[in-house]
Amino acid sequence: MLRCASSFVIGKIRDSSLFSLPFPRREGISHVSPPLAGGDQGEGEEGMPYTIKRTFHTGFCVGDLDWTIGFFQQVLGFKLVDKAPRDPRNQSFVSGVPGAQVMIAYMDCAGHSLELQDYSGPSDRQEFRPRMVDQGHFHLSFVVDDVDAVVAACKKYDARITTLSPYPMEVDQGPNKGNKIQFVVLPDGVHLEFTTRVNE
Repeated sequence: MLRCASSFVIGKIRDSSLFSLPFPRREGISHVSPPLAGGDQGEGEEGMPYTIKRTFHTGFCVGDLDWTIGFFQQVLGFKLVDKAPRDPRNQSFVSGVPGAQVMIAYMDCAGHSLELQDYSGPSDRQEFRPRMVDQGHFHLSFVVDDVDAVVAACKKYDARITTLSPYPMEVDQGPNKGNKIQFVVLPDGVHLEFTTRVNE
């Protein structure tokens, strides 16, 4: 297991773990924006002075880090890359929340990286369980070859895992016709989507 130390510098954040993990590289994507008001294109070839090089990870808070690591390993085939605490001073600074204390795990699978965050401080942190229709909701989507089999494996792993619908929906029109989709909800409220893609 790789363990990446963090360090704190006055006026700056320097977290070496952000630069030492072997995340897969993706092709660079230049930011494309509509023309600015008045015809001013600003800096850069596309009107913006920066380039989005690649995605880094998807990060979210979990209720039980060890449970979540086990689930993603045993059910979805993710590999644990790193698990380590962060310096509370760093985390308080970057999060804007005094007293923030966190253990973070990075996991990789199928070309994507997850940052699982398990906070133990501050004491007034809150539980957030939005419905899919509520602002702030997010979900992870996985393309699979058999939605029913994956959902069954989730429920077998832990009976507390539920689904938003009683069975997968099969899209009956449009460009996604024939695809099956179903959402599961983990015990801490994280939503996962499993979908087939008939053209893949």
